[in-house]
Amino acid sequence: MPYVRPQDVTAPREHWTLHSVIVEGQANEQAYALGTWDDDRCIGARWNGNDDNETGWPRVYTHPCWHILDEKLWDAVIALLPDYRDKIRAMRFLAGEDV
Repeated sequence: MPYVRPQDVTAPREHWTLHSVIVEGQANEQAYALGTWDDDRCIGARWNGNDDNETGWPRVYTHPCWHILDEKLWDAVIALLPDYRDKIRAMRFLAGEDV
């Protein structure tokens, strides 16, 4: 595989905890995930990378990492999910429910 899979991106560990990848994407595509940043639920995003840039973006030195999307963009990311159940699960997670 020419890039680090989103499921394997755990940085920055001191702030970010991955809950689940909701849009995996392929090489040269975006990935989105549900997670927590300092215990606040949120959506993280990243560009997966490609053969020339295996760590994608963002990265810290050589470590791929996530950046947090502005809450105003969450509905747009949830709209990308093809399965209605996944949309509900993501909304429930962001609302603080256990899913």
